[in-house]
Amino acid sequence: MDASGGASESRNESDSGVAHPEVTRLKQEAGEAYRACEYAVAQERYTAALDMLDETVRDARAAPLLRAALLVNRAMAQLQMRTQCDSRRARERNELATLSVADCTAALELHPSGTKALYHRARARDLLGWRDEAITDLQRLLKTAPNNPTARRLLEQLSGDAPPSPTARAARSAVGGARSPVAVAPMARADGGAPPPHALADPLSLPVCRGVSCSGCLLYTSP
Repeated sequence: MDASGGASESRNESDSGVAHPEVTRLKQEAGEAYRACEYAVAQERYTAALDMLDETVRDARAAPLLRAALLVNRAMAQLQMRTQCDSRRARERNELATLSVADCTAALELHPSGTKALYHRARARDLLGWRDEAITDLQRLLKTAPNNPTARRLLEQLSGDAPPSPTARAARSAVGGARSPVAVAPMARADGGAPPPHALADPLSLPVCRGVSCSGCLLYTSP
């Protein structure tokens, strides 16, 4: 495991017993784009890597760790793309968060103990107003990694036991000072059930990237 809870690069590449050089190249390009804060490019490269993996390995369940890593990294890129959307583009912001939930869920089907997928699904669910589900993800993560400070801090914030993190406060300052949460309608559920009553989601709760070494590219946001 790496520092963020994701499977290591070498393990990802060997989990099927077959080398995937083209997939590896695309994954590396995506990671470079992400670290350069070119999140749309990173999303496109991760998608291309997943498509290439499908062409290379016919069994959709093969190379599960590599496939899961690609899915989670694409989810991370989509969450960062969300921060680059104008706050008036609420539908697009919700769509990106919804795509991130779907990618993390698919990754967890392949790698159920993936703490990185749980963490980013919790982030995305919270942004959609699904706070109870986000808390459940974080609690599940902490059962596997009880000493994970990033997940514990986010859980405390969602539970109302802690103030916003310095990163969240810095993000607000970077775009013009403190902001109150902006009302965003929760997305409808796939099962047709009613969304939870959390209609407020802070569009500035993800860090604003200011370069390769910014706070948004550390630990849980670095592929």
